[in-house]
Amino acid sequence: MVSKDPKIFPFSRRRTFGRDDGKNISALENSLTKLSISSSEKKDLNNDDGNDDDFTRTGPLGLNQLNSSPEPLVELVFVHGLGGGSRKSWSHTRLEEHFWPKSWLPRDPDFQNVRIHSFGYKSTKSEIVATIAGIPEFATSLLSALRDSPAIRHSQNAIVLVGHSMGGLVIKKAFIQAHDVEAFKFLAARIRSLYFLGTPHAGSEFTKTFHSFFKGIPILHPTENIADLDPASRLIESLNERFPRLAENIEIRSFWEELPSNILGTHRFVVSKHSACLKYKNEVCDGLRADHRGLCKYEKPTDPNYVTVRNALSATVEYIVGEYSVRNQDAHSETLWSLREFLGVQEPPEDDLADHEESCLSDDTCSWFTTGQVYRDWRDSKYSETATDAGISKMILLEAEPGAGKSVLATQVINDLQALNYECSYYFFDSQDRDKSSSSRLLRSLAFQLALLSPNVRNGLLELQRQIIRIQADDDRSLWRKLFLSRIFQCKLERCHYWVIDGLDECQQAPSLLQTLLRIESTINLKILLTARPEDSIRRELVAYSDRVTRLHLSAFDTMPSIRAYVETRTQHLTLRTEQERAEIVKSILYNAEGSFLWVKLVLDDMSKATGPTQILESMENVPRGMDRLYAGMTERKVSEKDKPVLQAFLDWALCANPPLTVDVMEDALRLDTPGGYADKLCEASRNLIVIDHSNKVRAVHKTARAYLLNPDHESDFATSRTSANRRIASLLVKHLRMRLKNLQAGKVNYQHQTRTGLDEYALLNFSDHIRRVLPEEHTLFLEVEDFFTSCGTAWIACVAATGSLSPLVKTSQNLRHWLQARARATAQLGELASKTTRMQQWAVDLVRLVAKFGRHLLEYPSAIYMLVPPFLPRESMLYEPKPRARQISVTGLDNERWDDRLCSFFYQGTTCTAVASGKDNFAVALKNGKVNVYDNNTLQITRTIHHGAVVKLLQYNKKGSMLVTAGFRRVRMWMIPEGTQIWEIAVREPRLAAEFIEDDQILISISSQHKLIKQDVTTGAIVTVNERRPSMATEEDDSTPLFRRELQYASFSVEAEMLATMQRERPIQLTDIEDRYDVGTVELELSDDGQYGTTEQPIAAMTFCANVDVALLAAAYRDGCLAVFSRDLRLIEKRGGIRAITLLAGSPNGLTLAAANVEGVITLYDFEQLIPFHVLHTSSIEHIRSLVFSGDGNRIIDIRDRQANLWAPAALIGRVKEDSDSLSESTLSPTVVTSDWTGLKDGIIDITAVIPITKSEHFICGREDGSIVIHSTRNPKQQRLLFQDMSKQWVARLFWKPTSRVFACISGTSTVTVIVLTTDWVTKDVLLRHSFPNPVTQLLFQETPDRLRMVLVTTKTVSLWTVEYPIDEQSSLQLVVEQPCEIDGMWLDAPATSGGIKDELTLVQPVGLRKYSWENLKEIEAAKSISFHKATDQRHANQTQADQENIYSFDRVSSLSMGGRRILLRSVSSPSTTTLSPSASTPTNSSGRKRWILDLSATNASLAQSLSTEATPLKADLLPVSHLIEHVIGVRNDGKQLIFLDKALWVCSYELTPPKSPHARRPSTDQRVVEYTRHLFIPDDWISSNYSNATSQLLFVLGGIREDHLVFVKKHEVAIIKEPFLTSDKVRLT
Repeated sequence: MVSKDPKIFPFSRRRTFGRDDGKNISALENSLTKLSISSSEKKDLNNDDGNDDDFTRTGPLGLNQLNSSPEPLVELVFVHGLGGGSRKSWSHTRLEEHFWPKSWLPRDPDFQNVRIHSFGYKSTKSEIVATIAGIPEFATSLLSALRDSPAIRHSQNAIVLVGHSMGGLVIKKAFIQAHDVEAFKFLAARIRSLYFLGTPHAGSEFTKTFHSFFKGIPILHPTENIADLDPASRLIESLNERFPRLAENIEIRSFWEELPSNILGTHRFVVSKHSACLKYKNEVCDGLRADHRGLCKYEKPTDPNYVTVRNALSATVEYIVGEYSVRNQDAHSETLWSLREFLGVQEPPEDDLADHEESCLSDDTCSWFTTGQVYRDWRDSKYSETATDAGISKMILLEAEPGAGKSVLATQVINDLQALNYECSYYFFDSQDRDKSSSSRLLRSLAFQLALLSPNVRNGLLELQRQIIRIQADDDRSLWRKLFLSRIFQCKLERCHYWVIDGLDECQQAPSLLQTLLRIESTINLKILLTARPEDSIRRELVAYSDRVTRLHLSAFDTMPSIRAYVETRTQHLTLRTEQERAEIVKSILYNAEGSFLWVKLVLDDMSKATGPTQILESMENVPRGMDRLYAGMTERKVSEKDKPVLQAFLDWALCANPPLTVDVMEDALRLDTPGGYADKLCEASRNLIVIDHSNKVRAVHKTARAYLLNPDHESDFATSRTSANRRIASLLVKHLRMRLKNLQAGKVNYQHQTRTGLDEYALLNFSDHIRRVLPEEHTLFLEVEDFFTSCGTAWIACVAATGSLSPLVKTSQNLRHWLQARARATAQLGELASKTTRMQQWAVDLVRLVAKFGRHLLEYPSAIYMLVPPFLPRESMLYEPKPRARQISVTGLDNERWDDRLCSFFYQGTTCTAVASGKDNFAVALKNGKVNVYDNNTLQITRTIHHGAVVKLLQYNKKGSMLVTAGFRRVRMWMIPEGTQIWEIAVREPRLAAEFIEDDQILISISSQHKLIKQDVTTGAIVTVNERRPSMATEEDDSTPLFRRELQYASFSVEAEMLATMQRERPIQLTDIEDRYDVGTVELELSDDGQYGTTEQPIAAMTFCANVDVALLAAAYRDGCLAVFSRDLRLIEKRGGIRAITLLAGSPNGLTLAAANVEGVITLYDFEQLIPFHVLHTSSIEHIRSLVFSGDGNRIIDIRDRQANLWAPAALIGRVKEDSDSLSESTLSPTVVTSDWTGLKDGIIDITAVIPITKSEHFICGREDGSIVIHSTRNPKQQRLLFQDMSKQWVARLFWKPTSRVFACISGTSTVTVIVLTTDWVTKDVLLRHSFPNPVTQLLFQETPDRLRMVLVTTKTVSLWTVEYPIDEQSSLQLVVEQPCEIDGMWLDAPATSGGIKDELTLVQPVGLRKYSWENLKEIEAAKSISFHKATDQRHANQTQADQENIYSFDRVSSLSMGGRRILLRSVSSPSTTTLSPSASTPTNSSGRKRWILDLSATNASLAQSLSTEATPLKADLLPVSHLIEHVIGVRNDGKQLIFLDKALWVCSYELTPPKSPHARRPSTDQRVVEYTRHLFIPDDWISSNYSNATSQLLFVLGGIREDHLVFVKKHEVAIIKEPFLTSDKVRLT
């Protein structure tokens, strides 16, 4: 039985929009400013021809109804003043939107029961002098119009009159006449309120202006209405006499102008305040901040003047409507109760709306939709009975995934419509409530709401009630026919009605209901907005009506602004410590929302109940209860047995694929083991828990849906096992990859990359992610994975490299290691499994090492993994091939058994390292040239290079690793990493010693060497505070310099300990709090056991804080070899002595490991607390370590030395955890190398310092740092034979070999020249010379004649000629013939041989030209011949301009290429700058320091003498086209036709010096802008760094072998022979 409670329903519709009138008006303004006008409503209001009679602008005469209210209770009539009009006076501009009685008030919910009129009479400029009518006549016309209006005459509505200026006198006079004239007396009783806007009740002084105007024009006379405004007019007197007695019982509101008007150039009040106010007891008088005309013209709804007038009118209307409601309450309650009982409506529709309104905390919620063009066209377009606006649909269907905010959007649409006073009915379906999911319930609710909104509908339904006793049992079709087709749609709907129906998909009869709505006749004044989840059943119904429905899809991108506004509003009420915490919570919620409004609401509901910050954070981690209930209801439906396999496969991929698969890839994946299916159909089959997002990717609708479906406790046909799904996907991907990659050859890598599908790419990059999530007991999958790596591992690596990123290799290594460790813990690996497990463990190691050592080369040339990489791998690697395959290089001579601790090395030729820092995801190395290279932690490739512009002495990352500070001597800059953009820079006078980010990375604190502590804002660089540090210790009596004024030598901040440590020369460590507000204490080491020295006598060499204050506070190293660790209370924890001098200390991020670097470049790892060494990192380089840091994860160490940076990854660091001190000992830690024995690493190891190949022989000779000369063979480079030993044991700098006479010469590091003769058995036969020269020896040249051997020896000061006659025996020696000063800058070279094969002359090559000297006496034969150096190499340009030439600073290398010495290669230095080698860059760096030139003396087929004696143009040296690419010239091949060089990217390359003679051979391009060369193989970076560290600082890399088909590379004490290096060819063309 339906309760008959009259209070359940008010008479009026509930106001749902806004919380107060102010927000109502603001919302109205927003809606109006974005209001669209249909083509049928647009009017040309901007044209003004100057005619005041323009109907459109001024407005019509008489009474004009401006709106239609379904149930009017108040008649509001506007009357204009003198010179105005029914339209003009009430509009700020000519635009329709500014006609506020028509455009604003009807859309204001407070005026829903008001019918608005505007009254016009003749009062324009032309009519002022033409009309004879006055105020009494206008008043009579007004009353007549009100009497004759059918709408007013047939109602008993109250009347409110509003008059502006003279219009106020008109309504005043009309009110009096209504009481006097019998025909109008029925109106007098209905007039309830009079509004006067600037009405001259006491007349207006403005009339004097008119009188003056008319006196100047005799033919014109003032009209009666102007005369009536005179203060002394009889009309004014009579009105003021009668009106007070009649107006005692009505409401009077008067408004006066506060601003003067501009009248003929003067500013005066048209109507004074005295005249505008009546001062009656029942009058309320207000001032408006406007001039006389502005009293009734407003720019926007939030105009304060409009708000004042509107609020006054609203109060009047509310009072009148309230009286009416009280009088008719019983009748209305009876009517509503009757309708409710008839329709069977159980509860008000507003309750559901109120629930969803809680999510609309902001007016901006869903504003992206309510302000969009599609919605505005739907809302505002006008429909007639016969036609509609073209292209605008009456129905909108908005589809979105579950929880995406469809109901919130529907609520905002309802609010928007009601804010504009539109007739809106709505309904919210709910599948969890059987009653609310029925279409019958919808139809009854809509009918009831329509009855509330429209009297015609209400009366029609009451009439139907009288005819039909009950309709509760009727089905949907019967209800639709009886209620809507037969009654509601037959009633005249005065205004357009809007239906908003939310959750159509949750309706039990959704398809039939939609079909019913689609069949509504277009002539019905009705518009419908539906929301639903994407359902195939719904889409099918739309096919035949596609032209009548606008379909929209609500994406996560669309809802993000609304979700953000909602979250920001609700989080304001959370109790948090700082605003930063609030911002982080907002950011986290938005990140995890994934477009789900429901999840956001439920999470915030849980947060509002939290009792502290911890509970608030936990709320985001848990699945809200409401989400589980939603998903449970959606998955109740059973799935047919036929559809289960495909649906289960679909769910497996959708829930476990990461990243989500696109639609095409998903459909390909389904076909791997099922018949396949369409992704969109399967999304619907999954009840839209799986969706296709705006990026066309298939994913769970929200992470909570994914968690629900993967929950092992969830039982339904949609339940998915995480481990089983990953097992299935991993196996499918491995099999798919094996099929695609099997037998892939090196030359097909690029083709495979171009033709692979989306599933191929997903499998390549992500298959290991699924392996990681498989149970460790899955042996079958393990065997499949091992077999895949064995058969296809190389091809897989090549294909991954072809994608341009090596991160998948690192990720796969990590995933394999994790899975193998889990397998080791779960089951014993025996038999075949044990051996295969070992192989897989090695694969995990190989992958990360490959990226570190060869990553750059693989990215440049993916096929290198087949031919070029394996020979350089250690023998333990799974990719190492003992027997080289066809067309593969081989490398012999090196001890390369296993991967070493050094992951990789970066070498910087021409510059030095100055600072290093490590962040969360990358690390940075600063160079002396002002550049800072940022490397990715995984791929170890340069991700960004930033330019500080000067030497960087300090680098510091923030905690997140997103920002980096670079500080030099004069500048501090802040950078955003990894974008590489500079945020700010400041100039400094004192260099910063240390810096740290504090206060949640909001403040940068730093300290200078002069004791200044500076705090800066991180985002702007603005100085927050600068503090001069206080004196911390008393000065010694004999020291005149106060201690606190001494420069700081070292400083360090500890955020964990909140301390600052500083150190001055010869003083202990001083500790303060991090902001230097108070002293903590001094770190002092106790006296030694014998009491010989104290702290001040033990200078501190290095110190570092511990990141874990529970372990220790800091460690300090002393110059006497003592290493000590101190606790937080500054007590000594542990001390260790007898350590070789330590220069640097660094602590790991977890505080468990201490790294100490000594003077010889050895790094020892200690347990931080116990100081027990457990690992030693060593390299053959003895360069000084400048800085040392741990990586962000603590598993690696980065050190920088003079010209190189090393990245170490010792296995001993991985997985270190804090152990019980009782069980910790030196034996348990087992150091890899005992620290005290580190010097033994170099015992018996002698570095090679020079090398020279024996032409057309398999032998080559090496000079070593101990002065010994040994000979090697390319067949077995490890075998060596001593030729002779220099007794002084000075390192060998240069080697020379003359094959004809078998003369061998060497120059030691101290300029001692030794010349010997070797037998054919490589035994020393005779010593021709052993002499030490006072000046450095730079060159040795030899001439072999039939009777003697000559030698020219060049030093930095002299040039000398030495000779020995043949035959050479034991008594023979080189004798000095002549010595002369020679300080000319240049290089000496043998002249081209004569026809007899003897070189008679020497050539001195200088930047200014060539000089010829005699071999007999070193006399100059002829004057210099100049050389012009041309940058352009295009021979077609005979005339070179001055701009094409270059001035050469000097030569540092000259060599003969071919053709008997007529082709010379020069290496010039144009400026003192040097070349920068960037091994980790993918392209060579440009350098103008060193260039290579070719000087061709054979162009005229003449000898050198002829060339020099000919008076002709200067000799031309052309720039070698590949000059800018060359790092090192290795040699020439093919009789000087092919130049072999190492480029700056460390590739061995060849360049054709002469074009091929074959007409069919490919010729080099003649375009000087194109450079073509060939890449053959690369050289590992660590080879270069090791080689460059020898005494000569030159790269020892030459051609060797009988056919010059071997490369001889010296790596410290070892010699690597690279055989068949030119088999692999990769043509490169550079423009």
